[in-house]
Amino acid sequence: SPFFRFLLLFFLPPPATDCSPLATFSSPLLIICGTDDKLTPPHLSAEMAALAPHADMRLLPGVGHLSTLEAPDACRTALLDLLARV
Repeated sequence: SPFFRFLLLFFLPPPATDCSPLATFSSPLLIICGTDDKLTPPHLSAEMAALAPHADMRLLPGVGHLSTLEAPDACRTALLDLLARV
C-alpha cells in the first residue's frame, strides 16, 4: 500500500551501501533482482554484481523486492543454472 511504502522510505534507516567486500568474494554469486524492486533497485544490484568477480545477475521483469515469492519459477531456474556451474 502507499502508506506502507511511505513508512519504509521515511522511517527506516538507509540500507548499508558499502559493497566493497564483494570484490574479494571468490565463490559463485547469484544476484536476483526485479525490475520493480524499490528497496534494492536494479542499479544497486548491478553495482553489486559488477564488484563480485564471479557474480551472475538475473533481472526479472515486472517483479518487486520479493522475487522468490513473485517469480518462483524464474528464481528456481536461475538457481539451478548457478548450481550447474559449480
